[in-house]
Formats: sequence, C-alpha cells, structure tokens
Amino acid sequence: MALDLVGKTLGGYRLDRLIGEGGMASVYKGYQESLKRWVAVKVLYYQEATSLARFQLEAKAIASLRHRNILIIYEYGDEEGMPYIAMEYIEGGTLEDRLNGMPLGWRQVVNLSIPIAEALHYAHNHKIIHRDVKPSNILMPQDDWPLLADF
Repeated sequence: MALDLVGKTLGGYRLDRLIGEGGMASVYKGYQESLKRWVAVKVLYYQEATSLARFQLEAKAIASLRHRNILIIYEYGDEEGMPYIAMEYIEGGTLEDRLNGMPLGWRQVVNLSIPIAEALHYAHNHKIIHRDVKPSNILMPQDDWPLLADF
C-alpha cells in the first residue's frame, strides 16, 4: 500500500511524482533544491523490523559500491518515521521497458550482459549479493549502458 507523498518534501527532496512501486516501497521522482538536481527517492512504507533492516542494508550496500554500471546512492535518511533512500535519477526507463515483450538480438544481449556481469562481479568482490537481478532492476540511461539497481 503506497503512501501518497506527491507534493511533499522528505529530507530536502520535493517528491514530484510516483515512478514505481514494489512490495515494500514506493519510488518517486524528486527534486533536491539545494543542489538543483533530479533524484529518485525510494520510501519504505512496509515498516516491519525485517523490512526496515533490509532497507537500511540495501542503502549501505549500494552506497559502498563505485562502479560504472551500479546506480549511485546519495543518502539514506528517516524523516518522521519514513525511511528513504535518495539516489541518482535515470531517464530512459528500465530494460523491461525497452524489451516491451520483444527479444533482443544476440549482439544486444552480449553488449548488455557483459557490463551487468562486471557490475555483479564487482559487487560480489565486495561481499554484496544482488538478490533480484531482472530486467525491471536494470536501468537504461543509454542503449548500451545498463545500470544495476535495487539490490
């Protein structure tokens, strides 16, 4: 059950519109006025103890990684009992959006698989496992540049 936070400010981020929902959290396109940039803000709405711990772990895990094909985390916070993660906002949608029910050619598969595998290898070398690799968790800022998200 998503929270209706559109138009509200959370931790210095003005939440402009809902861009995604999952089982535990909603993701909003937000604006960080202090740095004049668009961000994605993931807000946890299902706050059972295990979910909160997993959410905090996700933020810390991704924030510790610096790789060309892993989404950047800017901040983890909690305002008025609402835990959130502020991260890089990516135009271009997900790999799932790009597929749109159509298969990729073998060259496209290779061109996307190698950087994703490199990002996973990098994360594994840092003792972090992505437990949900799927097309909707691969962001596509450009045709040949996948970003792994939602660890």
